[in-house]
Amino acid sequence: MLVSPLPDHWVIEMSLRWRYNSHRKTIFGENLMKVNRLADLQEYEAPGHFDMKGFRLQGFDASDSKNFWTGLSYFLPGGGTTHAATPLEKVYVGIEGNLTIVTDDDETTLGHLDSVYLAPNEGRSIINRTNKIASILVIMPYPPKD
Repeated sequence: MLVSPLPDHWVIEMSLRWRYNSHRKTIFGENLMKVNRLADLQEYEAPGHFDMKGFRLQGFDASDSKNFWTGLSYFLPGGGTTHAATPLEKVYVGIEGNLTIVTDDDETTLGHLDSVYLAPNEGRSIINRTNKIASILVIMPYPPKD
């Protein structure tokens, strides 16, 4: 016989709250693991980006992530972003190829699994100066709600 260290009413309540909803499990109304397959992702438009295809891996309409979202961006040769600053911090992780990140004070090229942190209000642009498609992961908090 299995004995739980939790009071009986907790065990019963927890077992009643577990439910399986299509491909998600929830407990106490919170969604747990959410898997998104690359083949099923929807493309999104990113302002100020050119010759780029972006896909949300998690967050926004892709999952219930509450504090941040994660995207995958593919830049064609010559593709990139305009130079701009946002009030949000961000992290870029190089996945494939090389992308140059230009800030107001510096410039660096990200390769496979290199990463860069950009502070809030730090101006940046991204440019693919190679003849190969390059990709990065983008990790950012959500914009403030108005």
